Amino acid sequence: MKKAITLDYMMTACKTFFNRLTNYISNPVFLQTRTSIPSHQQIATLKRTQYTKYGIPEPPKKPKTAFFKFKEIELPQIRKDNPGLVMAKVLRILGDKWAEYPEEKKENLKLESRNDFDKYKETYSIYKTSLTPEQLETMEKTKKKIELKKIASTLNKKRKEMDKPKRPANPYNMYCRDKYETFDNSISFKERITSIASSWKTENLSVKNKYKEQYQKNMIEYNINLKDWEQKMADAGHFDLLGTKKLRKLHKQFQEKAKS
Repeated sequence: MKKAITLDYMMTACKTFFNRLTNYISNPVFLQTRTSIPSHQQIATLKRTQYTKYGIPEPPKKPKTAFFKFKEIELPQIRKDNPGLVMAKVLRILGDKWAEYPEEKKENLKLESRNDFDKYKETYSIYKTSLTPEQLETMEKTKKKIELKKIASTLNKKRKEMDKPKRPANPYNMYCRDKYETFDNSISFKERITSIASSWKTENLSVKNKYKEQYQKNMIEYNINLKDWEQKMADAGHFDLLGTKKLRKLHKQFQEKAKS
């Protein structure tokens, strides 16, 4: 009975996640949108260099949160009382002071921040109406790319924490690694890489084949380890760490088990 419940749970979880993933790939939906963020919080946007790159006028500056207003008040005194203190410890002191800060003063800062943000939203709305349709489209596309990169970065970090096998270096990269250490330290990185690239082009075929054979062996071992790791993640319910190909395969397996 216990086995049936576990299988049923895994089937449901995998199917649900697979459906969500399929929908996400075709129509990405981000966890935070401009309308869902509380008015007193900051809104993530493009960097200044990105506005310049795409020829889009910079938007009005976002207001500070209550904590950042508090930081501006307290930070000069903390630095004065603790000269030479590293930033990590300064922030720890700042956090302790914020926790002990009188509630009345804290609420005043929060109210001030919300009022600033309301004004900012009005200004931002006027700013958006001044942009051309092409500029607005470019802005939205760039924001989506940034969000996708953040999501991918978070997943990659989690995969690393869960000891996902690392893909082996290709033949050329292995060659570069071996050759790089043979250079004198006085030779710059750029000169080394240029020399290695030139050397690889004229390298003996037997040497290249040696690296290619080693790469094939490494890939066989990697694929075995990756398969074991993916199964381990699936058994633990970490479906978000699996690739689309593996999820499709799991989904198909569970469908077949459900029919039998």
